[in-house]
This record gives sequence, C-alpha cells and structure tokens, in this order.
Amino acid sequence: MYNLEVKRMAISLRKKGKTYTDISRIMRISFSKSTLSVWFKNIELSAHQTQILNRHVSRKLKRSQKIGLKSLINKRVEFLETIVRDNFKFLDRLDLQIQKIILSILYLGEGSKFRSTRNLRIGNSNPKIIQLFLKLLQNCYKIDTKKLRFRIQCRYDQNIHDLERYWKEIVNIPHVRFYPSYKDKRTLGKPTFRHNYYGVCTVNYFDTKIQLDLEILSNLIMEMLLGNKINNKTFIAQWLNPSVDGKIS
Repeated sequence: MYNLEVKRMAISLRKKGKTYTDISRIMRISFSKSTLSVWFKNIELSAHQTQILNRHVSRKLKRSQKIGLKSLINKRVEFLETIVRDNFKFLDRLDLQIQKIILSILYLGEGSKFRSTRNLRIGNSNPKIIQLFLKLLQNCYKIDTKKLRFRIQCRYDQNIHDLERYWKEIVNIPHVRFYPSYKDKRTLGKPTFRHNYYGVCTVNYFDTKIQLDLEILSNLIMEMLLGNKINNKTFIAQWLNPSVDGKIS
C-alpha cells in the first residue's frame, strides 16, 4: 500500500522522537496505528531518542487531558444551568408563608432546641446562612433588634477584632452587640490554613415564643409529610414529654 520511501521517512521521523500523530500530520498521510506499529517494532531508540519521544508523548497527553477537562467542565456547567433554569420557577412563590416554613426548617436543622436553651439561637460559619436566618426572621416576625446578641467562636490563632469587624458587616444591624468572643483552646498550636474561615457566628434572639413557634411548626411539617395523623392533644403531650415513643396518633 505504501512505497518504501514512505516507510523510510516514517521510521526517520520516529527516530527523531515523533509520535504517531506527529508523523501522520507531518507526512499528511492518515496512517493506521497498526501499520506504524509494525514498521517501528524493530527500531531500537537511543536513550536520547527515547527521552525526546517520552517528552512528546507527555506533552500530548497533558494537552489532551486539558482539552478533556475543559470539555468536562463545559458539560458540567451546561448541566448545572439546566438545574438553575428548572428551579427559577419557584422563586416567585416565596411569600411570607413559604418563608416562615423555610425559617422553621432552617431552625430545625441548625438551631438550639427549647429544652437546651430558652431563647432563639443559631450558629454557623457560613455568612449567607446567618444572613438568611436574620432576613427570614425580620420578614416573618416583628422583631426588636435590641434583643439580638451575637457571639463569635474561632480558632486560637485568629484575630478576634478582625472577625468582629467582618461579622458586623455581615449582619448589617445598627448598634449590633457582641458577647465576648470565644477562642477554642483545643486549636492552640494548630494553625488555621483556611483563608476564608471567619469562625462561627452565633445569633441569639431573646424570644421564647418565636422559638416555640418555629419548633412546633417544623415538627408539624415533619409529621404531616411522614403521613402521621396529627392530634393536637397527643402532639402536645409528646412535645412536653419527648421520651414517649411512638407516632403522633
């Protein structure tokens, strides 16, 4: 199929450390890998030639990996864009009733419960979680910001003053009041490597009624979604005595 001159030229290029793809491109001939493999099987490359060939192969591998990674990222972005589009339809339904449900579920997962504390309390290291909690709390209840208190818990090597400035900007409440910050002594001698870690901010709001309101609402939602019939007296009895096992009804 190929004349002897073509074969010799291909072998010559191989000895110069060219890859199969390079040889096909330079000679402008679409060789099959099997053909080139047969031609090159008895070639003995010097250490220098092998080094050049390996360098070319490594370069092409990195290039192909980069192209493959870019393609993978593009596909991932396209996939995430479809999810964003599918969920946009829910954003115009966030009335105050839905916001209160969201707030109750957020507190169910992240907040301190009535039996361990008698005030509304939630802590998190994610500033957007803290902002969301405060926003929902202000939207759903007529709160008095004078009842709000904040506290920062951080690692031992962190600068408390810098953290307080950061969280004051996050909560964005006039005359915000912070309890003395707490440094975790367990982290003494262990440096903080996360540059975007600003400790844990705990929000305290002194209103037991709102705390009970959110806890009861979230528990009612759970029972309803789990298919349990809700009887007020039974629900309250179990609420007052959580050691009682069993369903609501």
